[in-house]
Amino acid sequence: LSFLLLYLISCAPQKTAPLRIAFDVWAGNAPIVIAQEKGYFKANGVDVELLFRRDYGDSDKLYLRGEADASAEVYADTLMHDQDGISSVVVYVLDDSTSADSIIALPNYSSLSQLKGKLIGVGGINSFSHLFVLNALELAGVRESQARFLPVAAMDILSALENGTIQAGHTWEPITSQAQAKGYRVLAEAVDYPGLITDVVVFHKAVVESRPRDIQALVKSLVQAGNYIKNNRDSSIVMVASFMNITPDEVAKGFEGMRMADLDRNKEAFSPGGSLFSLYSSGKMISGFFVSRGQMMAYPDFTRIVDGRFIKKVV
Repeated sequence: LSFLLLYLISCAPQKTAPLRIAFDVWAGNAPIVIAQEKGYFKANGVDVELLFRRDYGDSDKLYLRGEADASAEVYADTLMHDQDGISSVVVYVLDDSTSADSIIALPNYSSLSQLKGKLIGVGGINSFSHLFVLNALELAGVRESQARFLPVAAMDILSALENGTIQAGHTWEPITSQAQAKGYRVLAEAVDYPGLITDVVVFHKAVVESRPRDIQALVKSLVQAGNYIKNNRDSSIVMVASFMNITPDEVAKGFEGMRMADLDRNKEAFSPGGSLFSLYSSGKMISGFFVSRGQMMAYPDFTRIVDGRFIKKVV
């Protein structure tokens, strides 16, 4: 009898562990929240566990430590993580930042050129945040050696400005609007640097190889969530605000400051081409910057990092 029980147990279907997705407070992550709240993940047969954190750095650490299967992160950071040996695969584009990502400064600053010699807060040295600020400063005629940088989480930039720790810093909504309401100045926005700040969903390569059906179901769910947001903006804002514990107005400001990716945008992203919104083209631009600084030894193999098969199947 005991042998029969063991046999039956071994033949019983084993419950698959949920796909763990790490993400932070950012309106562009709305499709992840909506897909869970509206039951799209469940309807498509994939169990998902949301690992939500206030700060981007904290959610990204979960992924880097292997405590999350996937991460909602900035594509530039994905490329840097790959250089550091974290083999990741991009399966979906969430959004492109326009006015939401910004460099804000004390009220007495009116241009980036005034930041020479000043202390600027960035999400991390050699992070996408650092890349964004350096690009903006360079176009304003300020060399890297002419400014100083301090790692400050995007959610803490306003408080760092208020207590005098920094004179300027990179952040995004809802902090951008909060800072403007207090008189702080916006000196640069992501819209001036197309393709530089694209938010993506990435999985560890081993997870993609072992669970392609689950990832296909997840991508389909995110597409459905994107369609829901497009057609039900107000109710989506309320759901996201409640989940992230921020105000509906802050979510709305985030929506206004980005271009949320739909199916057509994802088709463009995963297609090699001249558009800066192709992950291949923007990846070359971003990597070129890191290579020139010595942070990357060579350009990554984008065919290994960018996997458009899941989007193609949805199409």
